[in-house]
Amino acid sequence: MPEALPALLIQSAAAAGLGAALLALWKVSDPRERLRVWLLALVLPPVLAPVFSSAVPFRSGPAFREHLALFDASRWQDLSIGPVRLDVLVVVVAALAGAVLFVRDLLPLLARKESGSRPAAADSVRLVRERVATFAAHFGYAPPEVVVTSDDEPYLLCRGASRSTVVVSEGAVRLLTAGELDAALAHEVAHAAWGHVRLGWALMGARALVVWNPVAQILGRTAVLELERAADDAAIRATGRAEDLATALAKLAGVTLGKDLPGTARRTPAHGRLERLAGGPGDEFPSLGSLRVSLAGAAVALTAFFVV
Repeated sequence: MPEALPALLIQSAAAAGLGAALLALWKVSDPRERLRVWLLALVLPPVLAPVFSSAVPFRSGPAFREHLALFDASRWQDLSIGPVRLDVLVVVVAALAGAVLFVRDLLPLLARKESGSRPAAADSVRLVRERVATFAAHFGYAPPEVVVTSDDEPYLLCRGASRSTVVVSEGAVRLLTAGELDAALAHEVAHAAWGHVRLGWALMGARALVVWNPVAQILGRTAVLELERAADDAAIRATGRAEDLATALAKLAGVTLGKDLPGTARRTPAHGRLERLAGGPGDEFPSLGSLRVSLAGAAVALTAFFVV
């Protein structure tokens, strides 16, 4: 087994911890800015590993490993649990955990589909299209395609990597109040306007390449959650009502506000978003800035350099 795999696990864990520490130190709240740091932590370790190996060969030498390295994964080869070497055991367990996390997120995406055995009501189609066009204009984006299904199950989603489509069921139109429907539609139009569907699939592709790495899987899931939070903030600014977005999300997720939050036994991403929305709509956040993003990238790269 290549000893690079245990090293990559440690590099990813160090990058994730460093990213979290920097975001806390800089008090970054804007999910768009937080996303940039998580992407650096996800992408840089596997990308830089072959670069370091070919461009800086002395990293693999005994002098570097003995005196300069922060962590030397080859030392795990000398440890064992019964007949199994520790490095092999760590990678096998990590691979199983990473595969479970990846499949857990991939299967719902592949299974997601819209149905409806009858045409949607004309009033529902007209209402949704008008509101989507209004919010698209707000975001300075050409109105995406709109599909209204006759499903009784309430849902809203944005799909389509090349051409974004906002999909709404009549069940959602009936379930949500006018304000809640506006907030939910603004959220989905924000996804379309900012290319979140393409980025989400790109993240799944990156996760597939490192499916054995559970830290990378967690970073990918965290990045997707930041996309949801960014769309939440955009919807609040477009409608001016955080309460409508919170109640719409609670209804669609089947969560009872005030009862299931906080401290529910079974937490979902919706719970975290609802807790965040409970703090109010929030203000425009200060930008993280190119300099600090560069510093975060340099810190992640430097940490990866000294883990071999």
